[in-house]
Amino acid sequence: MGHNMLSQSNRFVILLSCTLVLMAQMATTLYLPALPQVAGELAISRYSAELSISLFVIGAALPVIYWGHAAEKYGRKRSLSMALIVFITASLVLYFTQSLESLLIARVIQGAGAGGAAIIARIIVRDYWHGDALTQKLSLLSMAFIAALGIGQFIGSLLTQYSDWRIGFLILSSIAAFSLLAITQLQLQGPAQSDQQKPKSSASYMQIVKAWGFLIPCTQGGLGFATIVTLQEVSPFIFDHDLQLSGQLFGFFGLAIGVTYFLGSLYVKRYVTKVGSQQLMNRGAYILLTGALLMMTIWLFSESLLGQILVGSYVASYLLIIFGQAVIFPNSMSLAASNSAHSGAHSIALCGFLQQSMAGVAAALAVGAGHSHSWTYWVAIMGGVIFTLGFTRKEQTACLN
Repeated sequence: MGHNMLSQSNRFVILLSCTLVLMAQMATTLYLPALPQVAGELAISRYSAELSISLFVIGAALPVIYWGHAAEKYGRKRSLSMALIVFITASLVLYFTQSLESLLIARVIQGAGAGGAAIIARIIVRDYWHGDALTQKLSLLSMAFIAALGIGQFIGSLLTQYSDWRIGFLILSSIAAFSLLAITQLQLQGPAQSDQQKPKSSASYMQIVKAWGFLIPCTQGGLGFATIVTLQEVSPFIFDHDLQLSGQLFGFFGLAIGVTYFLGSLYVKRYVTKVGSQQLMNRGAYILLTGALLMMTIWLFSESLLGQILVGSYVASYLLIIFGQAVIFPNSMSLAASNSAHSGAHSIALCGFLQQSMAGVAAALAVGAGHSHSWTYWVAIMGGVIFTLGFTRKEQTACLN
C-alpha cells in the first residue's frame, strides 16, 4: 500500500508540473489570436499590441534566477504558491484592463508569475527523478509545452470568434487557482537548504557565463526562440490583414504548429544518440535558416504572388522555422549544460534566463522597425547567426542525464 501511495503521489506531481508548463505557455498562445481585436478595442497601435507578447517573455525571463534561488531558500511549495498568486493577480488585472499602460505592465507581471511557475515545476520534477527517469519525465513537460502551442492558439481563436478575448485570462486564472489548491495537498521534496548548504550563486553564474562552450549553444537556442516569438507576434496580423484569412483558420494553424514541433522533438529523440547533439544543432539551424530566407523572399515579392501561393509559402516557411527550432532548442540546453563550469541547476536556470531574455528583446526589436515587413530581415539575420555559430564548435554528444 505504501508503494501505491508513493506512486500515486509521483503521478500527481508530474500532472501538476505538466499543468504549470501548459499554463505558462498558454498565457501567450491563448492570447495570440486576439491581438488585432486588442489593438482595435484599446485603440492602440499594432506594435503596442505585439509588444505585449515580447514584454511577457521578458517578464518571464528576468526573475528566473530569483525563482530558482527562492525555491532553494524558502522551499518549493512557498515559492510556487507565490508565483501562482502573482500570475492570478496579473491575469485578473488583464481581464479588466482598458488602457495600454495597464496591459503592458500586467503582461510583464503575468510573465514573472508564469516564468516562476514553469521553472519551479522543472525543479520539482528534478527533486523526484534522476537519470533516465528524469529525462523521461522532462519529456512529458515538453509534451505539455507542445500541446499549449497548438491547443492554446486554437482555443484562443474560438474565444475571439464566439466570445470575448478577455475570457482567456479567466481560464488562465482558474488553472492557476486549481494548481494553487493542488499544492496544498502535496508534501513536496526538496526542502529549503541551510545557510551552510547554500551554494554561492553569483560566483557560480559568473563561472558559467565565461565559458564559450556554454554561451554559444545558449545563444543559438535563444535566437531560435526569438524567431518563434517574432512570428507569434506578427502572425495574427499577417493572417488577418495580409492573407485575408479567418481567425478560425489561424486557430487550426496553431494545431499544425503543435504537430510540427512534436515531429521535431521526435526527430531529436530518434537521432541524437546516432549523430550527436552538435550535428543535430547544425541540421536544425540549416532548416531554420532555409525557412527564414524563404519567408523573407516571399514578402519581398508578395505583391506579385497569387494569393494561394502566398498563403502556402508563408505557412511552409513558418513550419520549417518551427521544425528547425524544435531540433535546436533541446540540444542547445543540453550542450550548454554539459559544457558549463557547473552542470547542475545553476546552468539550467542561467541558460533559461539568457534564452528568454534574448528572445524577448530580439523580438521587440524585430517588430519595432518601421517597415511593415522588416521583421523578415531580422528573422533571416537571426537564422544566419544561428547557422554560423554552429561551425565554431566541435562535435559534442548529448547530455542525456
